[in-house]
Amino acid sequence: MDRIIKYAKYIKYALKFCLACTLMAALAFVASAHASITAMRPGDEGTAVELLQQALQDKGYYSYPQITGYYGAETEVAVTNFQLHAKLGRDGVAGKYTLRALFGSSLESVMKNASLQPGSPSLAEAAQREEASAHIDSAPTISAPTISVPAPTANNVVYNSDTTVLKNGMKGEAVLAVQRRLVSLGYLSSADGDFGSQTEQALRRFQSASGILSDGEAGPITVAALSARDAIPYALVASKVSSGSGGAKGAAIVEYAKQFLGVKYVYATAGPNTFDCSGLTLYVYKNFGISLPHTSRLQGEMGTYLTKDDLQIGDLVFFDTVVGNGLQYDHVGIYIADGSFIHAASGSAGKVTISSLSSGYYQNTFVCGRRLL
Repeated sequence: MDRIIKYAKYIKYALKFCLACTLMAALAFVASAHASITAMRPGDEGTAVELLQQALQDKGYYSYPQITGYYGAETEVAVTNFQLHAKLGRDGVAGKYTLRALFGSSLESVMKNASLQPGSPSLAEAAQREEASAHIDSAPTISAPTISVPAPTANNVVYNSDTTVLKNGMKGEAVLAVQRRLVSLGYLSSADGDFGSQTEQALRRFQSASGILSDGEAGPITVAALSARDAIPYALVASKVSSGSGGAKGAAIVEYAKQFLGVKYVYATAGPNTFDCSGLTLYVYKNFGISLPHTSRLQGEMGTYLTKDDLQIGDLVFFDTVVGNGLQYDHVGIYIADGSFIHAASGSAGKVTISSLSSGYYQNTFVCGRRLL
């Protein structure tokens, strides 16, 4: 009898131990299922990717017509463009810094119950990504100097390679260092340490040639690109600008666009019965075999950067018409020569019309042109 009682106690302890193990495993599974998601990359899928796509769509970066929950090429492009505007490293991966910039303080609560199924990229893709990452990691360090005297003021900055953004109106050794590099690459004629409109224009050209957001400001990404041994010289850019659209194709684009004069403006439409501004350029350029996204902001990042003097028939022209909306390019049209352009205008016009670049409203809000032909 005593032996039976003894064995019964052992069985009781064993059952308790098994129950505890099962409970711990269940808790670990739940914790894992709801662990904070810190990165998403191409090939991943799940509700976390849906949330990412929705956030990118809300900010105008994700243009695919459906929220798919799959991290494909469209999502990678959207993430890369967001990283570009947020001045983050551009790798197309939604890592912790990208997610934090996108969702802010609500990141943890938004992703709390989200699911993520990791993808399995091909060996070739993995090798390409590894090579690209190695190239980024081996880029030369920023060469702009740090200034200790005088102390930073509104116009005279102390350069910090991680945070400082040099912009129009600033002065100092850091500005001078950037200007000297622009001079050596052929984008600027002289350097004086005073960041004015010529420096801004030179930076825009360099940024456009380098695939960087052309905001005319020298942030960490732009300065790093300027410092690189393989920085793109202006001679290469000039050859693209001088080749021009002009000619038969540019004229054909303009004539095709003119057939839509008077067509009603309707937001978020792309023809042929109604257009918004980027919808018109998308529709016209598509007829000539050139694909454009349906936002003026993204169209403004394509092609070769142009000043007003560079414009030729058929080039895209961009404007910043709404102050403080966070968009550098919020309106777009097509240059038709003689200082005029055709566009789908909202407001009182409310239709496809021709306006002047040489005076008035659009002269004052003009930002740049872009050449894709």
